[in-house]
Amino acid sequence: MTYSFAPLCTNTRLSKDTADRLGEVDYEIAAFTHGPEIRDGARDVVRAFLLGRQRTR
Repeated sequence: MTYSFAPLCTNTRLSKDTADRLGEVDYEIAAFTHGPEIRDGARDVVRAFLLGRQRTR
């Protein structure tokens, strides 16, 4: 899982803020236009991605 490719994203800050909100809602499946869908434990996968980003700030 990655963020949108910055040169092709019109608003990278909004993209990251939206990703942060995905860690707060409850869901099992996630599908993105820029990668494969996550069919099992999607919220946990997204939250792990977000936590990894916070550690590298």
